[in-house]
Amino acid sequence: MSAPVANVRPQPDPVLVDIVDDVLDGFAKDGLDSARALPTARHCLIDTPGCGFEALSSPPCNKLLGPYGTHAMENVPFKMAFPAEFHAQTAAEAAMTLHGQLAQRGRTAQDIKRITIRTHAADYEDDVARDVRIDALRAKTVCVEDAQFTRDYHDPAKRSIANALSVEFNDGTTLPEVVVEYPIGHQRRRAQGLPLPIETFRANLAHRFAPKQQQAILEVSLDAARLDAMPVHEYVDLYVI
Repeated sequence: MSAPVANVRPQPDPVLVDIVDDVLDGFAKDGLDSARALPTARHCLIDTPGCGFEALSSPPCNKLLGPYGTHAMENVPFKMAFPAEFHAQTAAEAAMTLHGQLAQRGRTAQDIKRITIRTHAADYEDDVARDVRIDALRAKTVCVEDAQFTRDYHDPAKRSIANALSVEFNDGTTLPEVVVEYPIGHQRRRAQGLPLPIETFRANLAHRFAPKQQQAILEVSLDAARLDAMPVHEYVDLYVI
């Protein structure tokens, strides 16, 4: 017989209490304790587990979830290199590689007859491009499903997000196909991707803080042991101008 489960609410984590207190104090100081701000934050908080529980009731979602425990946190995909939806990250990377090859050959978009994208099964829509040059390239682009890419996308052991791009010119010549299986920021390319957000962090600090303050923030932020040991309010204080 299983042991009874206590229905007594445990005491909240002290660190979380400190964070909430800091946020609420900030709301009060900035005049944000309004009828809109706090309910909106609460609804966002409620929505996150709500969506998660809804996903648990979906067999396709359950199939993709993988084992419980630390799997989700260990496999979080970080969008590090391109401002595109994550399924398109590998396509964007392949496109930038081909762009460099076009430049080396003295070619332009006008020389392109056809662009072929081998990809995994998904939904793609044509409702955002405004640049006529993009529309011209899109008219020359075809997407074809690669069955192996789709299998690898659904395989919990791989969860690849592969895309492959090839370019054919008006004169019949082609560029070698560029295949990118895992985007920068994927768990399998984490080490390669981590320098990118660090450089972005450095650049953004330089826009706002004096060199001495930048260095103080960086020294703590890039030292995991110091950051873990530092109280939240002390770390936040580093950003005060």
